[in-house]
Amino acid sequence: FAKWARICEHVVAHYNEGWADGYRWGIDYWEIWNEPENPPMWKGTREQFFELYRVAANHLKTRFPGIKVGGYGGCGFYAIDSAGGIESTPFRKSFVTWFEDFLKFVTDPKTKAPLDFYSWHLYVKETPERIARHAAYVRKKLDAAGLAKTESIFNEWNRVGKAWNEFGEMKSEVGAACVAEAV
Repeated sequence: FAKWARICEHVVAHYNEGWADGYRWGIDYWEIWNEPENPPMWKGTREQFFELYRVAANHLKTRFPGIKVGGYGGCGFYAIDSAGGIESTPFRKSFVTWFEDFLKFVTDPKTKAPLDFYSWHLYVKETPERIARHAAYVRKKLDAAGLAKTESIFNEWNRVGKAWNEFGEMKSEVGAACVAEAV
């Protein structure tokens, strides 16, 4: 994990400090990973991801104190307000557990890690009311964990059809309206 953190350090240095013929773009937000609770995105255990996050986030904040470090691009919290079906499966329920365990991990004095922002996603049929409920849930959990200054960033969303494997609706005028409505 330390080697990966050093690689990330050099990516930040390339884009923000001009290292290795890079740039000076001043990118503030650096997200660590994307949807680790989704098996195609992370092959290790939950504990391994948390440790990777801890090592990388602490390393990056030490090297670049002015940047914002966060993550992890959570899959969403479907189980908090679903009426059943695929959204209530153990897999979808595990997204809530991941988030709650992650907050405990980064705030525990033994495993403390910076979390300047928490990013999350949501693919739904109902908007914007459901998005608002999920945003309130994230804010409540962050505040309860003592992370009132941590930003909640909703950075990936779209509309899905009646079944989760029907992504065609995203490409329709209904999908476009959903995306615009969420902004």
